[in-house]
Amino acid sequence: MSGKGIETLSGKLAGVVRALPVYVEANIKHRHRVAAPALDLGLVLNPSLQGLQLRLASAWSNYVHEDYLGIRRNQESPLQATQAGLELALRLRKGLRINSGLWYAEQGRRQDYHYDISKIPAYRGGTADLFGNKLIEGYFIDPTPEQVRYSGTSKMQFLHIPLQLGYEHRLGIRGGVQVQAGAAAAFLLGSNGVDINYSNLTLNNNSNAWMRDTRWSALGSLNYFRQLSPVLRVGAGFRLEQSLSNQYKSGAALIGKNGSSGIMFNLHYRIY
Repeated sequence: MSGKGIETLSGKLAGVVRALPVYVEANIKHRHRVAAPALDLGLVLNPSLQGLQLRLASAWSNYVHEDYLGIRRNQESPLQATQAGLELALRLRKGLRINSGLWYAEQGRRQDYHYDISKIPAYRGGTADLFGNKLIEGYFIDPTPEQVRYSGTSKMQFLHIPLQLGYEHRLGIRGGVQVQAGAAAAFLLGSNGVDINYSNLTLNNNSNAWMRDTRWSALGSLNYFRQLSPVLRVGAGFRLEQSLSNQYKSGAALIGKNGSSGIMFNLHYRIY
């Protein structure tokens, strides 16, 4: 082969080598590009820390023992909340997405009660609250007070249905971020443990009769995802949720609203 032929062949090989990375990158992009719209089915796990905002309903504040809120605030602490379940995500054009799903959620608190019932309420007649308690007009001092000593946990279980609108932005070939916000309905499934009677401070078994059957909350999340294949992606992010409705039924003397924040893990598979 002449020197000119060798030079020509070398030039062609060099061109192929230069073009190879561009071809490989374009091929990867093509394989991982998801044509919109797309429908994903996913698994979600959301461990979080929660807090309870507890205050008195003004119309019923005189039905509550004056030591009640102090005991609840000083002798209780929140447990880690957990949400897990299925998520359905519809990915639309221009990065828009709609998310819903069906989650099991559990909230709870640790109770380390150590107080004495030294103030005995003196009740006055009139309208009773939701639980039959009467208005408190004063207290008697008990010289031999009942001692309450209890350590345990109280939990509530919910069926959680969220609906969120979000936006997805690609970062490079395989990754991206999602921001989402919306609302959720939580349906009370059950409760266990004990609670303090807010009128006389005695311990009672938890009862669903106290609690609102359906609650509403606002939620939002920021999520990073990684595309593992054209149909499979994993993600992790930060999630916030704040209750919008009182956890107690109307006619109770208490207003309680939960808030939580935590890390969210998810795995999605494209089914359409």
